[in-house]
Amino acid sequence: MLFGAYESTQTIINLKQKEARRLIGDAKEHISDAILHGMFYIDGDQKNISGNTAKSVLDNALETLVEHTYDHITDIEEPVSNDADIRTILNGNVGMEGMEANQAACDNVYSYLETKYEQKMPVSMATLQGRYQSIPYGWKEIDIAAIVARLIQAQRVTVKHSGQTIQPNDYHLVDYLRKKSEIGQTNISIRETIPARKMKQVKDILKDYFDIMDIPADEDGLVNCIVEHFNNEKENLEKMQSKNDSAIHPGASEIDEALSYVNKVLLAKDDNIALVNTICDLEDDLLDSKDAMRDVENFYKSQINLYNNASETRKNVIYHEKDYLYDIPVVREAVDQITDIIKITDNYRYNRIPQLNDCISVIKEEKAKVVATKKEELNDLIDSCMFEVKYKADSSVKLKDILDSAKRQFNTKKDEINRLTDLVALDAKKNAITNLKDKIMSDMDKVLNQKEVSKHDKPVTPKKRKKQVRQLQRAVVFSQANLSSAADVDHYLANIKNRLLSYINDDEEIEIK
Repeated sequence: MLFGAYESTQTIINLKQKEARRLIGDAKEHISDAILHGMFYIDGDQKNISGNTAKSVLDNALETLVEHTYDHITDIEEPVSNDADIRTILNGNVGMEGMEANQAACDNVYSYLETKYEQKMPVSMATLQGRYQSIPYGWKEIDIAAIVARLIQAQRVTVKHSGQTIQPNDYHLVDYLRKKSEIGQTNISIRETIPARKMKQVKDILKDYFDIMDIPADEDGLVNCIVEHFNNEKENLEKMQSKNDSAIHPGASEIDEALSYVNKVLLAKDDNIALVNTICDLEDDLLDSKDAMRDVENFYKSQINLYNNASETRKNVIYHEKDYLYDIPVVREAVDQITDIIKITDNYRYNRIPQLNDCISVIKEEKAKVVATKKEELNDLIDSCMFEVKYKADSSVKLKDILDSAKRQFNTKKDEINRLTDLVALDAKKNAITNLKDKIMSDMDKVLNQKEVSKHDKPVTPKKRKKQVRQLQRAVVFSQANLSSAADVDHYLANIKNRLLSYINDDEEIEIK
């Protein structure tokens, strides 16, 4: 009984499913027939749509709908696919056929920009993107950026980002045309061309100022040339200016003036027309400055080292070695000539700088003579000191070690003297030598005064009376004198003896330094 009921239910389900399939088939057939023989209205207008099947009729209807709604979509004949394609356009590397592509789209955008320019209304890249992605255009965002890139490369429009003019070779330009965060700050406007007369004037100025002949003929190339050369000029001027940080040199005022003109030009680099107008307005100042800088540039390139050397030589004679050199007539004359030549005046005579070589040579030659004399005197002093040391040692075995050490120390002094060229340092060696001799002599006295003490005897330390010590300078005790006979020597020594004895008594001793 149950099995029969189940079979009856299954039969009913199968019949219903079969009926449903039949109805669906009938519906498809009626719909297809309606599509094939029906009437189509697009945007309120009746359109005849042909086709052999319902699918082809619908495809043709949608295509007609798109063409009717986005009637400018075919203006994009050659779409782009990535940022690299846009950079290729900006660099002008698409060839003649590539540059002529999408001409209708370029003309449409340019015409819109012209209208807004006449209305004095700014147009942002965001505005262009919104306009040309909508009806009746339907262009892709990247293709709109590519169309603007073609206008930029053709020098028909100007791009400004946050108020600054962007050159076609700016690496960030693609971002300014595409990124949502940038397009609102990017303005596109009809380019104001520089008059041909101004272009020629600027080219002539550049030829005279930079001594160049190869100057680009197009506006963007000319602007890039201007900015590049003036940036290089600024760098060179600042490098020369930095050499005046520690000491002022000839031409410092000319450098400051030239740099001020260059900076004025570069301040206008973000606006092509302002840049050209600035150069034209500064024509006389720039060219006069360039003439004034010719000798200055040569000075900083090839003469400044000689100038500094002469200045240091003069300073050394006047402030460091004056007592040894300045009283020599030829040295004083050379120093006076250096002073006159290096003096900075309004019309500085750069042609006199080579004369500094002779002045320096004279001073060096005279100094070499004085140095040689000083060294000879010091070597003689060392020999005299060594003779006194040897005389005191007198073949004493007890003093042999001190004598050997003295020889080494005096030889070291001679090596030091031979290496020196500074007269003040050489003069200071005199005291060092005599002090060394005194120390050696004192060490000898200590050795000679030592007594051998038996280990069974206790050393007796005598009580010393505390004495006052009077210090006398050797130069005071032994005054300068010319001695020509034995009588002169006896008289000189007698005077010294009497003077020394007058200081000595039971309660006082003297120390000669």
